[in-house]
Amino acid sequence: AWRLFPPLAAVQRAIRHTGAARVDGRGLAQALQSVSQRQGLRVRQASVERLVVEGDRVTGVVVGGETHSAGAVVIAAALM
Repeated sequence: AWRLFPPLAAVQRAIRHTGAARVDGRGLAQALQSVSQRQGLRVRQASVERLVVEGDRVTGVVVGGETHSAGAVVIAAALM
């Protein structure tokens, strides 16, 4: 398993299962975004100036001086 999937950090244990499968990360991300947008997700591609924090929760972001409030905030890399 280590030869096939080199570790990014020290590994205590590893397992290789010949019946396991790999996932196309880009394809999965695109499918999740597509289905989420049909359910009302709004995607913003912008640089966030700051996070809006209330207590111990992020409740929005500030982009271009404008605050965008949200029940959930996901910070992720853009799809290529």
